[in-house]
Amino acid sequence: MAVKQILKALKIKGISPLEKLILVLLADSQNKDGECFPSVSNLSERAGCSRASVFRALDALEDNHGLITRSGGGGGREANTFKLILEGDKKPSKPTNGDHHNCEQRGLNMRPHPSQYETAPVSICDPTRLNLRPHPSQIETPPYITSNITSNRTSNITNGHSTFECVYALYPRKVGKPKALKAIEKAIQRHGSEKVVEGTKRFAAVCDLDRQFIPHPTTFFNQDRFLDDEATWTKAQRKPQSVPNDFDF
Repeated sequence: MAVKQILKALKIKGISPLEKLILVLLADSQNKDGECFPSVSNLSERAGCSRASVFRALDALEDNHGLITRSGGGGGREANTFKLILEGDKKPSKPTNGDHHNCEQRGLNMRPHPSQYETAPVSICDPTRLNLRPHPSQIETPPYITSNITSNRTSNITNGHSTFECVYALYPRKVGKPKALKAIEKAIQRHGSEKVVEGTKRFAAVCDLDRQFIPHPTTFFNQDRFLDDEATWTKAQRKPQSVPNDFDF
């Protein structure tokens, strides 16, 4: 019988050379019941490798390939009874819940059946257990944030254009637009859009200065000149330049 089992072991594919050697040594040690009882030290000596290598080979043969089972001696790596499951051999049936109870009575170290595990019920709707984030619709936005967002959107859009663009279009001198828009934006932040728009309209309506004397828009809005008196925006209020009298005798 040992010869047949050795031949079966030699035909096994998909395992490492050391795993096949350990499998052949186990097949060579089988009795008529298909069991063998070699020690790890014996297998290590016969295979010419370390005990750790034998343990790894046995683990792979059992867990990865299902070619052997181990029992007795405390179970796991301390098992001292091996049974081969080669081609044509009848695989042992999986133990039932009752079999586990019987195994415990025989002193075998078997894992508990899944039905014996106690699982605490978890509600799928309990956010404290599942650490779920609330839906965005469930988050309340403070009213002052909502009002600010609404007012900004209303004040910044006029006929499809931003307030800054509209103020710049009202100003009578069109130069340095990128810097002018930034100056307008800051002015609106300081005084509000209504004051800036109204002041710019008044300046454009009454200003009769030559283009060269009209302030640069960046200067006008940075210095808040839209708040000045209208009288300062006309030629009549401009002080005449003093001309030196070179003809005095």
